This record gives sequence, C-alpha cells and structure tokens, in this order.
Amino acid sequence: MSYNNESHSYVIQEQITRTKYYIIYKAKNMLTGKLCMIKAIEPKWLSNVEVKTELRNQALLSSELKHPNICGVDTIFEEDNSLYVVWEYVDGQSLSSVLANQSISVNQSIEYTSQVLNALRYAHSLGILHKQLNLDSILITPEGTVKIIGFGKSNSAWMKVDGENSPFHPIYYIAPEIYHGESGIPNTDIYSLGVMLYMMLTKRLPWSVDYKQSFLQQKQQTFLKPVLDPELFGDRVPQWLYTIINRCLMLDPHLRIASPTELISALESEESYTYIPATNKSEIVIPTVDPIPDTPITPLEPEEIIPEPEQTMESPVETEVALEAIEVDEVPAEMPLEQPLDEITTVDEDFIEDVNNQVVEEEVEEEEPVQEIAEQQSVQEPIVEANTQIEDVPDVKPEEIQKEEPRYRISETIPKPIVSPPQRENPPQASKLYNPPVNTSASPQADDIEELSHMKKLFRLLAWTSAAILLFVVVKYFILNKSPQFNSVNGESTEQPSEAPSLEPNEPINMVSVAGDSTVIGNMDQEADPDEFPLRQVIIRPFSISVTEVTQKQWLMVNSVNPSQFLDDDNPVENVSFYDVIEYCNAKSVLDGFTPCYDYQGDLISCDFNANGYRLPTEAEWEYAAKAKKKDYFAQFSGSEIAGEVGWYVGNSSVSSHPVASLKPNEIGLYDMSGNVSEWVWDWYARYSYKMSDIFAGPDQGSDKVIRGGNWSTDAHEMRVTNRQFVKPFTKTNYIGFRVVRSMY
Repeated sequence: MSYNNESHSYVIQEQITRTKYYIIYKAKNMLTGKLCMIKAIEPKWLSNVEVKTELRNQALLSSELKHPNICGVDTIFEEDNSLYVVWEYVDGQSLSSVLANQSISVNQSIEYTSQVLNALRYAHSLGILHKQLNLDSILITPEGTVKIIGFGKSNSAWMKVDGENSPFHPIYYIAPEIYHGESGIPNTDIYSLGVMLYMMLTKRLPWSVDYKQSFLQQKQQTFLKPVLDPELFGDRVPQWLYTIINRCLMLDPHLRIASPTELISALESEESYTYIPATNKSEIVIPTVDPIPDTPITPLEPEEIIPEPEQTMESPVETEVALEAIEVDEVPAEMPLEQPLDEITTVDEDFIEDVNNQVVEEEVEEEEPVQEIAEQQSVQEPIVEANTQIEDVPDVKPEEIQKEEPRYRISETIPKPIVSPPQRENPPQASKLYNPPVNTSASPQADDIEELSHMKKLFRLLAWTSAAILLFVVVKYFILNKSPQFNSVNGESTEQPSEAPSLEPNEPINMVSVAGDSTVIGNMDQEADPDEFPLRQVIIRPFSISVTEVTQKQWLMVNSVNPSQFLDDDNPVENVSFYDVIEYCNAKSVLDGFTPCYDYQGDLISCDFNANGYRLPTEAEWEYAAKAKKKDYFAQFSGSEIAGEVGWYVGNSSVSSHPVASLKPNEIGLYDMSGNVSEWVWDWYARYSYKMSDIFAGPDQGSDKVIRGGNWSTDAHEMRVTNRQFVKPFTKTNYIGFRVVRSMY
C-alpha cells in the first residue's frame, strides 16, 4: 500500500496495532527516507463524522506541542473520505512493556517521571492537559528517552476502551474529577502520574481492589482505600518518596501536589510531606452507577465487534493516489500495547483490610463521634465535552441521597466466590468516606478487669469443649468407621444396602476427536469480564471429548443412586461435586478398560494426563473445544451468535435442565457447551496472569474450581465460550454437571 502526491509519498511497511476505531501503520516517507507512523480510521467507521472529528481534534491540539518528550505530528491529510495523521516514528516500547520485562530501580523511575513532568510543565504552560496518562501512553526509546502520546483525547476516552492488552485498565489512572465528568485542572495529570510512579516502583496498584469486580466497581473501591505503603510488602521505596506519591493521589485536588513544577522540586530535594490519608475528602461522593453523559450521544455503530481480516500485511503496492496535504505539527498516537505487566502481585485481602484500618485510625485528629450516615444525595453525573463520542451506556438514573454531615462511612465488603447460580456482580451502593473517632474512653476500671477475667475463663472452657467434640468425631467417624451413617429427614438411614446395587448396562461414551494445536485462550472484546484477559497462548495436545454432557443414564452405569433434581435418563446429571466426578471418571475408566487418570487421598488429587482414561477437561481444552478450534474469530456462544440456538438458559429453559443434544451443536459436533448445566473443569480458579507457570493445567492449588458454559439459570452473558465462573469443589447443586475427555497421546 502506498500514498503519493507531489509533496508526500508513503509506503506502508506493517500494521503496528488496531483498535476499535483506528489502525496505526509503520510507514516510510519515500521523499525523505524517514520512518513515520500513520493513523487511519477503521474502514467501517469512515462514514461516521464523530470518529473523524475526534481524530482531527486530537491531531490539531497535539500539533501545538513541540517538545523533545512529546511525540510530534508531521502531517494531516484526507483522501477518499478518510483522514490520515502522520507523526514521528518512535523506536521504542511502552512503559507497561518495559515494566513487564524488567524491574525498574528507584532512580530510573524518578528519571522517567522527571522527563514526563518536563513535558507536562511545557504543555500546561500552553493551557493543554493530557488527562489520560497511563503506562501505555509513555514510550521509552532504547536510549531511555521518554515520549508521551495521547494528548487531545476527550475526557471520556477511558469509557470507550473496548479491551486492553494490559491487565490495568485506563480507568485506574484517571483522576477523580475526570471520572466525575469535570474538565480537569493542572494537578489532574499529577494524580495519573502518581499512579504510574507507584506502579513503576512496585508493579502493583496503589490500593487494594477486588479484581473479580467490574472496572467501575474497582475504581470506586480506590476512593475508599488509603495508598498502601510499599514497605508493608517488602518493596524498598524510600519513605519520603512514598509521602510524595501519597500526596499526588489525594482525592481532594486542593490537598494534592499542585503542579509539575512543585513535583519536580519535591523529587529533586527528596522532600518528605506530612502524611495525610488520601481519602481525606469531604466533598467527594462515590457514584453508585456507571458514569453516563449528561446529554444523549448518538450511537456510533451496533455493538458487534467486526473481526480483523485474517490476511497479513502484503508488500508495499505501487498504487499512486493524489492527496491534498495540510502541514501541521503533531498528533497523539495509540501505540501498540506490546506486553502487559506479567508480574502482578496479589495480596491477601484480610491483611490489606487490617492495613487499611490501621492507616485510617492512626491519622484521625478530631474527637467528635461520627454521625450516622445521612440519606443519599444526588450523584453528580460526568460532563462530556463537545465533539465527544462514546459507546452506548445504559440510561441509569442516579440515586438520590441527602447530605447531613461532611464525614462518610467506609464500605469494605469484599464479594465471596459464588456458591449459588453464577451471576454478574451488582455495583456497590453509594458509600461515603469518614474518619473513625478517636477512642477517648477512660482506662479500664476494676469491674472491667474482673469481667475480662471471667470472659477469658469462659473462652478456655469453650475451647476445651470444642476440642473434645472434635476428638470424638474423628475417633468415631474416621478411625472406628470407614464412613459415617446419616439419617434422612424422615428418619430412614441413607446408608446403602450391603448387597450389590443394580446398575445400568455399561456402554461406551460417544466422543469426538480434537486435533492438537497452539491456540490462545481468553477474550479482549468489549463484553469480556476482567478475569478473561490478558490473552494466554497455550499448546493443546490431541484429545477426545464427549459429544454431550454426561447423562443421568451414563452416571447410573457406575453409581446406583441418581443425585439429580431434574430426573430423566437423557438429562445431564447434576448435583454432583468435583470429588464425585473424579470418582466417576476413574470407575468408568476401569469399566471401559482404560487406565484411570486420577490418584487421590482425601482432598489431595493428582492427574496423570498421559493416562488414557476418562478425566475432566482442563480449562484450556474446554475453551478450545467450545470455540471449535478457532483461533481468531469465534462465535460468542459455542456454535452461534444467538444464545437460544445452542443452549438452554434463563431465557428459554423454563427453569430446568433439558435432554442433552436437543439444540444445535457447534462446528465440531459438540452439544450444550453453552447452557443446560455448567460444567466442572480440572483447573483451580485464578485470574489469568503471565506469572502462571502451567497454562495448560492451571494453578497447583486454590480454594475454588472453575466451572464453564453457563446453565439453565444464568443469563446469556454467562454462556459465552470465554466466560469463567467458580465454586467450591464440594459444591453440589442442580445447575452443575460435567463432560469428560481422554488424552490421545
């Protein structure tokens, strides 16, 4: 591909990256021989005036900036109803990629930060704010020079991100005032830079957040949490630097470091600020709904994401096109996100909660008691600037609350893993910040001491009693008896009779062979949940998988009791735990003359993936089969883009499971991979991470097992082939079943 006229001639060398709205190419100016980058509009958006206006506004604003640490614009031109922006080529990688591949020292972190501050000081002198700074908007050259991209984006740009290759969404970096829709002030960029500096030093976010929740819910959590001291986790960060970062991250802009100049001076002098909890902000009210524009925005396009063409970039074509160029100076680039951070450190939530409470309590100065929470007051909706386009946002009315006191309560509720039908988390209700009152009570009196002594004696008595009961249970049920005998509600014994049970005649399980290959698991589309990315590449070895979920009839070939609620020979078996399934797989393997895969003692289970017996699929195998072995474009449900064609879910199930193979199969002949009952897989649940050593088999340990596919009680979102849910391995419920696989190597 080439662009030519009398003053401009470009030959495209390769595609750098592709977003929902734009494509960025690496190109060569044939007149000067210099490399450059060209940003063009995605073909399907060419007729959209708002997309073109957004790109033009970015280019024109950025063209005013000429600084060695800001990526400069060369030219803007139009041809065939499309707008093209050309800017200088930066031979480097994003700061997020640098951080993913190496640790950055304190001195180097300060050096990068100082270069960013010099660029911001220059831009602010011209009245230009960035407002969307993050690790991917900072490019680092091999010489260590910083180049900033992304000036000129609208305030709501973070709302239009349809999936990032980095595990850290842009919403983490934006200042509270931008989140609330305000226009921004100079120290708006200071907040974003504070987040970046903390992450350079620690490779973790400055706050404790629950990654299982939505990005908006996680952002709201950051308004409730103090900035964690890196020393608590063994990170060697000078205390003076921590106080600077903490001051950068104040929710109240009036308490935040005021300007790039002040921050440069503080870093050079190693100034130590008096510690103030970052949550000290009386005016900020946390929104209870997703931020929405205050005026309706015409939808740009239907929500379906059109897949990228499979063909690769061809050699430059000698096509000549006459262009009319406009000479200007700079445009921000959406640089390729090369590799997200791979060393994401997770911290025990109980430990974090203790730390959060400690930090808040130590900094309280007032002694007045906290007033009860007032009734809620209307939440401010964000303001959207002119020429701003965003994706469709649900029209949600803000909740009304009434202000009573300038202090607020902290909600620290952390969601637990599901043990009822999997469903998406609801946004947290509005909560307000407060400073806990200082304990002004007098010293304990004699009566208090006597009462405390009595309580200690009572506690010792209860402890000894509990130990005796535990010892009795262990001796009676685990030493003297092989298994306990329980009575049902009607008083009848549930222990099975000693005579041989009557089983269904044994039959082989119908399987489909799946060829091995290298594939990618996960999803970066707009509808993806946070635990579906980053994408991970994995090698799948050949295996076969059962055409349907294991039916109740197949269960009764091994077991004499059918545990299912929805009784029918052809319905999938349900009400079976992970451990029940492991026992079934081994027993069925023996019946069919195969080598069992599982070896277990109690709850400790190991799997021999080289054995040829029945076993549960790994999460990677399950997703590979559900996608019908497709690597690039795949239907969001297994076999269709329409949920009801391939699966039973809350919209068509009549609140029960159904006979297997009643609906359409996917492209390799598998039924009910989406819907009917959720399916146990082998893996312990954990967020996808580049630190995971065994992508195929998953983590070595955990507390919850993954279930896949959605079921008759869930909505269509949970039926997607990349959706992940999890429950305790001992869970038995009427919406979880399984299917089996066998290794073919």
